Amino acid sequence: MQRAGIQDRTLRFRWDDQQYEKVYTPLDRAARARLEKLSQRAILALAISCAEWIFHRFKLVSEAPLLDDYAEAAWAVVVDARYANYYLEPGGEEWQGPDRKPLAVAVMLLVDTIVRVENDDHPDIGALSLASLAAHVLTDPTPFHEWHERIVARLERLYPLNPQDTRGEPVPREALDPDFDFRLEMAPALIGAFLKKLDYKANPFLRSPSDMRKLYFDGVPYELP
Repeated sequence: MQRAGIQDRTLRFRWDDQQYEKVYTPLDRAARARLEKLSQRAILALAISCAEWIFHRFKLVSEAPLLDDYAEAAWAVVVDARYANYYLEPGGEEWQGPDRKPLAVAVMLLVDTIVRVENDDHPDIGALSLASLAAHVLTDPTPFHEWHERIVARLERLYPLNPQDTRGEPVPREALDPDFDFRLEMAPALIGAFLKKLDYKANPFLRSPSDMRKLYFDGVPYELP
């Protein structure tokens, strides 16, 4: 994202707070058919990454540090939903207008995607919507489209849908970096390192180990078994 230089102080896209759904509907059938063949955790990882493109794009025009914390917590959810208090609905006047409402919509779509994974209910809808939203708000969506195609192709190869285990294995953030030579065998070490560096005391969206145990979390929180 940084190399693509997507941050822009000028908002060059059309926006209507009351009709923002038009940005990402209707869903592209061919794109949806591809995502439906991925594991649900892979789809969630893609959705989080698309949201991060949106968060990064607005950093020069809209300060919202909580979104970085939320994205970090969302990556923990890819491992286990009990790691985070992931329900967030930005509202009020501070989240209105073309500089703030797209961020709020991105969060709402990401929450919906997480809920759909937990309910085994078509998380591809949120991932596709976030991709369309990201492309819409970027001044030049070309780098995003190129990244998206490369990553979807990688996920198709590494994280196909298993009908007997629709959720699939946890996907590390590095798998969504086209510059990282990611291989499946790296996943446990990458995820373990990510969990160990998390600080639930500094991130308001992360749960404490005691709260996780109350939710019947098995094993040691913030460590791989």
